[in-house]
Amino acid sequence: MSKKQTKKNVNKKIDKRVVLISSLVAIVVIAFIALSFNKKTDYNNVIAKINGNPISANEINQFLKDVFEAPSNFDINSLSASQQKNLIEQFIIEQKILEKARKSAVASDPATKRKIELAKDKILKKAFLEKLSDDATERDVIEEEYRNLASSLANELKGKKEVKVKHILVSEKDEINKILLSIKSGTKTFEDAAKESSQDTHTGKNGGDLGYIAEGSMVKEFEEVAFSAKIGEISAPFKTDFGWHILKVNDKRDAQVPALEDVYFKIKQSISMKTINDYVNDIKDGLQIELTNVSEDDVNSEAELLEESAEEEKEEL
Repeated sequence: MSKKQTKKNVNKKIDKRVVLISSLVAIVVIAFIALSFNKKTDYNNVIAKINGNPISANEINQFLKDVFEAPSNFDINSLSASQQKNLIEQFIIEQKILEKARKSAVASDPATKRKIELAKDKILKKAFLEKLSDDATERDVIEEEYRNLASSLANELKGKKEVKVKHILVSEKDEINKILLSIKSGTKTFEDAAKESSQDTHTGKNGGDLGYIAEGSMVKEFEEVAFSAKIGEISAPFKTDFGWHILKVNDKRDAQVPALEDVYFKIKQSISMKTINDYVNDIKDGLQIELTNVSEDDVNSEAELLEESAEEEKEEL
């Protein structure tokens, strides 16, 4: 994760917490943390005393990590004295609120206890599934999967072409025409227009970049325009089931198997999802559910209705 992304994510967490405890100064302090990587801090060093009680850098570091999910390797000493003071003040406020809450009647309230248990269960389940996924997606496993995919993909791509494409997607024809006009007039670059207007948010943030697409990998309307366009040319608006597009072709070449690093995280995500789905399906396969307050006729009738509904949806598509 980049420093800019880390800073953004940390600040989002902080915004919510700061509103709760009415302390705007924390936002200013944390804004500097993402810029303070890979420097040396003695985390056991006492950096302040509160009413005579020592506070170590490690306590502050752990506080930021636990509460704001901040990186653990920032340098406290890179902050100014006033920033450090504000950060420690925030830490103490959190501690005092929690200390008071634990001693209050709220802590023994059944509804509160139930919420705490549910939160624990949610965290435990998430950690378990993450561990399940991590164990299944070691690098050697991903490399082996890549070799298998690359071998079959090489045969599929033999004799095919691929193009490097950027695109912009919107829902209305008038809108795509306005965007095209702004690009052709020089008011905006294609990339800026994609970032601002494309409804394909996944590629839009990267200037509309789809990377290389091989023949047979996209819908017919998109492929026809992409493979007929000249390099550097921006297409006329065209429609697919997804909406209205314009595209720009940056390169054409014989189709190639993508490098491991280009597809590493896609393969990892695919293996992770399959691992979790297989685990859930194994649980399902071991279940024999018998409803005691619903008749078998009702269950069969509902199943028939669901099948009819599914068939109608297929016909509409």
